[in-house]
Amino acid sequence: RFLITMLSTLGTPSKCFIFLLICTVLPDDATVVTNPGYPEPYRKSLEKYRFTETADSSQGVAVFFNQFLANQGDCVTVCDVEAVCQSLCGDAMDHVKMKKALIVNSTATITMQSISKPDGYFHTGISMETVLFDLTRRTYFQCNSTVDLQDGTPFFLVSQNYPYSPFDYSYCNVTFTSGDAIRAAIYDLVTVETVVFEGTDLSGEVIRVPLSGRHVTDDEPVALYFTKSLTVSFSFSSTSTYYTRGFYILVESYIQGPSSPESCLNSGDFEVVSKNPIDFGTKKYGIDAYSPNIKCWYSFRNTFKDHLIAVYMEFETEKCCDIMLIDGIAPAPYNLYNYQGFMQPMFQFANSSTVTFNFTSDGLVGGAGFSGSVYNIDCFCNYTLLQLTEENPYKEIASPGFLDGAPTYCPNLNCLWIVQFSTDYELVSNMSVLNLRSVDTPQDLLTVTDNFGRILIQKNVMSYGDVSEAITTSGQLSFNLVTSPVTAFSPSLMASGFLVQLTLVKKNFQRKTIVLTDEKFMVDISTEFFAKGLNMTYEYLITARPNRKVAVYFFTATYGTVNLDVYDGPDASADSIYTSWLYDKIDGTAPSIMSTGQHMLIRVRPNLYNTKSELDFQAMVTDLQPDNQCLQLVYTAATTGQQVTIQLTGSNCIHVYHATGDYEPSNGITVDLGSTSQVTLYKGLTTNVTNIIKSAYSMEYPKFIYGSYVVTLYNSSVSGAVKYSWAKGTFTTTLTMSPIDTGIIISEDYLPEYPISAFEQQFSIELIGDSTHMTGIRIEFLKPLGQGHGTLQMQQYNKLLKEIPYPAADGTTTFEQCGTKMIISYVSPGGSSNGLYARYSRGSQSCNHGPSVARISSVFMSILLGSLLGCT
Repeated sequence: RFLITMLSTLGTPSKCFIFLLICTVLPDDATVVTNPGYPEPYRKSLEKYRFTETADSSQGVAVFFNQFLANQGDCVTVCDVEAVCQSLCGDAMDHVKMKKALIVNSTATITMQSISKPDGYFHTGISMETVLFDLTRRTYFQCNSTVDLQDGTPFFLVSQNYPYSPFDYSYCNVTFTSGDAIRAAIYDLVTVETVVFEGTDLSGEVIRVPLSGRHVTDDEPVALYFTKSLTVSFSFSSTSTYYTRGFYILVESYIQGPSSPESCLNSGDFEVVSKNPIDFGTKKYGIDAYSPNIKCWYSFRNTFKDHLIAVYMEFETEKCCDIMLIDGIAPAPYNLYNYQGFMQPMFQFANSSTVTFNFTSDGLVGGAGFSGSVYNIDCFCNYTLLQLTEENPYKEIASPGFLDGAPTYCPNLNCLWIVQFSTDYELVSNMSVLNLRSVDTPQDLLTVTDNFGRILIQKNVMSYGDVSEAITTSGQLSFNLVTSPVTAFSPSLMASGFLVQLTLVKKNFQRKTIVLTDEKFMVDISTEFFAKGLNMTYEYLITARPNRKVAVYFFTATYGTVNLDVYDGPDASADSIYTSWLYDKIDGTAPSIMSTGQHMLIRVRPNLYNTKSELDFQAMVTDLQPDNQCLQLVYTAATTGQQVTIQLTGSNCIHVYHATGDYEPSNGITVDLGSTSQVTLYKGLTTNVTNIIKSAYSMEYPKFIYGSYVVTLYNSSVSGAVKYSWAKGTFTTTLTMSPIDTGIIISEDYLPEYPISAFEQQFSIELIGDSTHMTGIRIEFLKPLGQGHGTLQMQQYNKLLKEIPYPAADGTTTFEQCGTKMIISYVSPGGSSNGLYARYSRGSQSCNHGPSVARISSVFMSILLGSLLGCT
């Protein structure tokens, strides 16, 4: 009667045996096929099953479904001999507009398989019957007949030519008989004329139920119940309609039984408390289909203020006939829910303090059933002030319900916690859990702010790589949880909330007092990557000159790298000064803040938990307040090679250029004055005369100024611009000069900003354009070398002429030597009291003929005489 074709996945005898069990040959050319184990619920993928229903040339094959509640990717596909296919997938019985029939006009190849991953929920399964029909008449049952239903198999009362409109308009009736009860489950009915159902209902009353029109099954299937006998009569109208007419009705017999709660889990009336959720559902959910003729009733009450009942439930029952009514979840007028078929699992917060569930099944075997849990979740939150002290140094902050073990938190929250502590302490916060829902726009957020209301953290969830710990030093930290009003969402969006542990720790101070004077009114407060220790607070107490204010200029960003607290006075009892949030990178004009009086206290704490950025703090303080005609006082650059151009306006003005580097002594600044002459340049953050590297009366200054600061002073009105940039120096500095050029060179250890280690470096100076008059190169050491020393090497077009050592000396020395290139090697023992400061220029030697000639003059000639005996 039919041919079963196995695929390779069904190659073992055991699998073939299982498959044979789910195929049953019935009389009248019908075959019933189900998934393995049906009607036991399943939630895994289906293996691939295929068989062929053979029809002769005058027949077609109809596949009718009396159950189809499955994973969305579980499908039945029917193909004709031309490989034209049609499919049903997922919870087909749940969709009233979806036809429950697959029909082909030839032999059919029928495949049942999973084409995607399962959703993880239990499903009832698939049960189908194949029927051969005559292609000419296209009828699926015998009109004017009697059908005995006592064999327990469903009868498919499907209109002629279904799923298309009938073309047979004859009167038809079918009488069904049974030893007990009969159910007619109407899944699809669209007619012009009336379909009449007649018989005795379950109460013993003779009834006649006429149904007609287009909307009988628009919302849900219709179930009618009778005893012993049912007659269905109809005739289709020949009237033409633009819509398809027909019906799809399942008629089955069953044995009536008393309603029983024995198949229900925890049926009854309950008061729900926070830490004790209550489970409910059909017994053996996920193992067996629920029993017929059951009644499950539940009432769950909440008696706590600021609490909400929440429900999670998985639900799948026979679509037509087994129904759960839920009251109290939604507000009126939608407070009564009607659950039947497959309901997408949801986590829902109730709108009332009492929620009831009432489930009934009829006498036919149902489906997977339902299983759920009811929670009482604490929603209380308000403005909460927490004081942490030495005696009470530890607190936990959590979303409401988290510490009670609630699966998630309540909707529509706006919770605020303010944590206060002494500024002699620091607060370590550990965000051990941050997992908020994203079911609406905007999503739920936890916002952490400091005492100025600046946002430190604003997140929905902790991402991989996020640092969970942070340090707060300002004396106050606020947490604000805001959640959306959405009360129902998928369980995949359920989130636990947040938990923060707060621990108070005594600060470890590294203190420095700075008194600004007329000689020292600008001071660097950079930390050299917190060289004196990371686990401490760097405190600077700055006192300005009388009747002046303190200003601090920032060169490095503070966000995420340091905690910065600035107080408008001599101690932390003064008002905090708002430090507008510094960005990840500062270039150009340096941001600043200013005190209102003579004192300022600055505290800088490195953020030990920041592993993504290099921890450092660079800044300077001053009480200098430039005249309004002068431009910004301080400029900075964070990138090597980046040029900062400053127009010179006003008179008696000072500006500071800072290179935000890594403290390497080889870093240096390049200054381009153009034709501007009446400018004084100072190396370092000072206007001390000992640090002058260009006077207002000279254009000579170093091309490369080692260090991170250059101060520019212009005393009278000048026009023009100054261009600054900085770079990392190299071992050899290469310079060229024409016969009329002079220049200045300085070593890395000349007036260093920080003590440096021993090092070596070279200067290569080449004279070009002197082919007519060869006069050599002169080098003048303008400042004492300290303990620095080295050699002078003269070359004539890369040919070595002479190498002369020069020792450390306290005086000044001049060397003059024939040749076109002078290489000056310099060796420093390090420290802060050495340094090379020299001028190079064209010599005055007569070098066109004969051996090279050198002339040396020095107040320490006797020291160097031995080095010069070979010169003529």
